[in-house]
Amino acid sequence: MKEYIKEQIKNAKLKMKPFPHLIVDNLIPQKEFNELKEEISKLTDFEQFTIHEGRFSITDDKWENSLSNLKKELYNDDIKNLLKEKFKEQLLKRQEFNSESDWKLHLSVDKSYYEIPPHLDSPTKQLSVLFYLFGSKVGTSLYTNNHNGVEELDYKMARKVDEVKFKENRLFVFCASIFDRTWHGVEKSKKEQKRFVIQGFLELRKKPKIKWDSWGKYSIRDSLAKRTDKY
Repeated sequence: MKEYIKEQIKNAKLKMKPFPHLIVDNLIPQKEFNELKEEISKLTDFEQFTIHEGRFSITDDKWENSLSNLKKELYNDDIKNLLKEKFKEQLLKRQEFNSESDWKLHLSVDKSYYEIPPHLDSPTKQLSVLFYLFGSKVGTSLYTNNHNGVEELDYKMARKVDEVKFKENRLFVFCASIFDRTWHGVEKSKKEQKRFVIQGFLELRKKPKIKWDSWGKYSIRDSLAKRTDKY
């Protein structure tokens, strides 16, 4: 399966607006995807994940069977290096192309009330690698914060200009960057859902060379109440 995945990624081209990102459809063979979907549908031991209500996850140290095999075939050094090469120009801007990183993985599920406002992602992430699985119509909203030629850093000013549609077996990748203004977010679902996604990140082993706040000018962490919701 790894060779199939590599070919799918190699054949995909970067989309440059509103910021550089990669979309890879039919990431894994359909037979393996169906097996993965069936296995995930039976899981129940999800725990709170992130500071935002409505998102839960199972970390990769608890993955078994199809998930464990996916981890071996997709989240390895070959795929990591292939993705880094795709985003070489963006990583060079950040001075992180040659930096060492490790996969950090969560099988996440978002309930209908989950949402996250426009943000850039943390500079500790070399790449953000999201694998859409099933259960949703809500994709990832893409924003610009350019207003009359001025790049703002107030996340509340960002305006939506596009969306990576949620599609089963679709990979969405980008290089979080203050330079490329990678504003993105997830809107609240208008319908009941359980949105299954593998949240994959290449986490830098050392502190990032260039720092910024995920929210740009402000941090919203202190404004959020402590989570009390349960899966």
